[in-house]
Amino acid sequence: HFLRCFEARLNLLRHAGVEAFLRAQPIFLYPANWISEHSAALDVELAHQLSDFPGIATMEKRIAALAAFDISDSLGKFRTPILSLAAADDMLVPASCSRTLANRIATCEFALMEWGGHACNVTDAATFNRLVLECLRS
Repeated sequence: HFLRCFEARLNLLRHAGVEAFLRAQPIFLYPANWISEHSAALDVELAHQLSDFPGIATMEKRIAALAAFDISDSLGKFRTPILSLAAADDMLVPASCSRTLANRIATCEFALMEWGGHACNVTDAATFNRLVLECLRS
C-alpha cells in the first residue's frame, strides 16, 4: 500500500507537476474531515511548500530511499524500548504494518490511535503526546 501511494504521488509529480503533487499530499497525511476543516491553513502551507520545494530529482531520490529501506533482518537485534504508534485511519502506512513491526521486536510496545491519519502528531497532538510521553516515562 505504501509503495502504491508513493507510485501515485510520483506520477502526479512527473506528469501533473509540483503543485499537483503538493496539493495531493494532504490526502495521504490527514483524515478527510481534518482536511476540510483546515483547508485554508493547507492553502497557506502550500505556498511555502511551493517556494521551498527541493526539486523533482531530490524528491524522486527521497521516495526511492523510502521504498528501498528495509531493516526486517535487523528487527530481532533491538534491545531498547520502542513505541510503534499508528493511527487506525492512516492512509499512507496501514496500522497493520505498525502492529507487525511491534510483534517482531521484543522490546516494542504497540499503541493505536483511533483517529488522526499519518500525521496524527498534527491532527491529534494531545493523544500523540500523551502516548509518547507515557512510553518515555516507562
